[in-house]
Amino acid sequence: MKLQLKKLFRYRDLIDEYGNRILNYQHALGCIRIAVRDDCVSEIIQKKIRTARYERREAITIGKILNDREVYLELGAGLGLISTIAWLSGRVREIHCFEADPRLVPLIQATHRLNSVVSQVHNQLLTGDQELINHGFVDFHIRKNFYGSSVNPNVAAGIVNTLKVPTRSIEQVLDEIKPTVIACDIEGAELGLFGGIRCPTVHRVMLETHQSAINGEGMRRLFNEMHDINFHYDERWSSGSVVVFSRIQ
Repeated sequence: MKLQLKKLFRYRDLIDEYGNRILNYQHALGCIRIAVRDDCVSEIIQKKIRTARYERREAITIGKILNDREVYLELGAGLGLISTIAWLSGRVREIHCFEADPRLVPLIQATHRLNSVVSQVHNQLLTGDQELINHGFVDFHIRKNFYGSSVNPNVAAGIVNTLKVPTRSIEQVLDEIKPTVIACDIEGAELGLFGGIRCPTVHRVMLETHQSAINGEGMRRLFNEMHDINFHYDERWSSGSVVVFSRIQ
């Protein structure tokens, strides 16, 4: 459906027909348009988007780790920025995004539409925990600002709602999609996610770690899990909490 845009004079933003505020994010690839809503994206985050500081490390890194014709899988897709950058690089042939927060799914889809990204977006939480897979749902704790929402009730403060989010086996998705690159930002749920999984088609994983949520012991376990499935810490592209793991050839 064609977007009908009108000016919001206070910020010179645009509002689409669904009530989403459209912000401009300046990137080396050009101006990327991002859909947000005031009820889940704080003014602080909106300011970071306008000044190109939102997810800056990931935005810089993702283009550096892509080869040609990648199949891109993102866990915790946020507002759809990193997947959009991946698509606009011209080196990705498929985009698959999984996001547990149901408020963000229409925003990801809107961001993708605005930037002509072809994608599949799912409101599911991927896990290797067989009990959660069998149960079919997991408690997902919603906070007003989306970046604090998590399956972990101890991450950030101010839970405003708890929802049942569908779960799905990460190995099943890997077998079906056969991704070559994974981006992951899931607020501490990265611990245990990759432990013992089979991912033969993946050559690189860009992972945001959350030491405040999983602590030092969790960080050690996380790195060991990646090492055990034949990935190494790749210093060429890693920076701070944004860690790149590459397959050992």
